[in-house]
Amino acid sequence: RMDSVKLTLTALTMSLLALSAEAETITIVAKQQEKFTSTSAHKGDTVIVRLPCNPTTGYSWKAQSERGESSYLSIGEMSFERKSNPNGMVGVGGVCEFRTEVIGAEQKETIQFFYMRPWEAIQQNQSPQYEVEVTMKE
Repeated sequence: RMDSVKLTLTALTMSLLALSAEAETITIVAKQQEKFTSTSAHKGDTVIVRLPCNPTTGYSWKAQSERGESSYLSIGEMSFERKSNPNGMVGVGGVCEFRTEVIGAEQKETIQFFYMRPWEAIQQNQSPQYEVEVTMKE
């Protein structure tokens, strides 16, 4: 009987550890006048950054890690969610969203966002319009 209780407690402990290790999704919504924010995340978490935009103007967001190719963050492609428009108007803005997977741990890294035309390249000393600092924890 004692072995049965130990086995049950061990199984319960393992289940709780697995639940605590599950990946989380952290959503950051940029405010109009805000230029910088920070968050903490664990390896395997997803950081979603939502920025106001209107691609019909010819401008949209580009994102890059300050570390470039040796990044501990995997930045996904931008997606666009148009604001609701009951009158059928064209050219309505909305929100651009980037999903970033945390693939490293015990690091600090900044994601830089640039509002520009899609065919333009980010210049060496160009200042970003928005930044998110991600502190990765074990």
